[in-house]
Amino acid sequence: MKKRWTAFFLAFLLGLGLTACGKTPGPDTNTDVPPSAADSAEDTRQQTSTPFSADYWTAVRHESYDAMNDCMKTSAMPTEAWWADLYLNEDGTAQFWDVLGSYYNTSLLDGNWWLGADSTLRLTGTMNTGEPLTLDGRIESTDSLAIETPLRRYLLLCPGRAAGPRRRDGDRGPLRNVAHDPL
Repeated sequence: MKKRWTAFFLAFLLGLGLTACGKTPGPDTNTDVPPSAADSAEDTRQQTSTPFSADYWTAVRHESYDAMNDCMKTSAMPTEAWWADLYLNEDGTAQFWDVLGSYYNTSLLDGNWWLGADSTLRLTGTMNTGEPLTLDGRIESTDSLAIETPLRRYLLLCPGRAAGPRRRDGDRGPLRNVAHDPL
């Protein structure tokens, strides 16, 4: 009898704890699915009226988990060899580049973005390889965003000046970031 009451009491506490942690997502609170193109104009206005101070963002810090040493590693960005840029356009389109040396780690070319009610940011689209890509992030403040890349790295982005073209016509060498490597 005592075991039955203990099990009931633990189940009750678990249910109470889950309820205290927030509303259970129902059919109208699905945050995993982006708004459809058929959504109303009011939803579009809500998405494009951003709390951001800029539409161009550049990575200023990188964080990743080092499993071997069981700690988080943090490094400053951009560097000569590593940079990341994000464009969040008012029309809901987005572009993202994460470049290491001469290669794209991640690139979102034809992307879309939107904000969740809880300051979450989601980017979806296709990579330069044609594969689908979804990046999740959050608004840290009006002056910073955090994005998680597919390689489980976290980038803190702050407003920057527009980078311009990554290559000049006729360039055959490594990728160039004009914003971080001016002429």
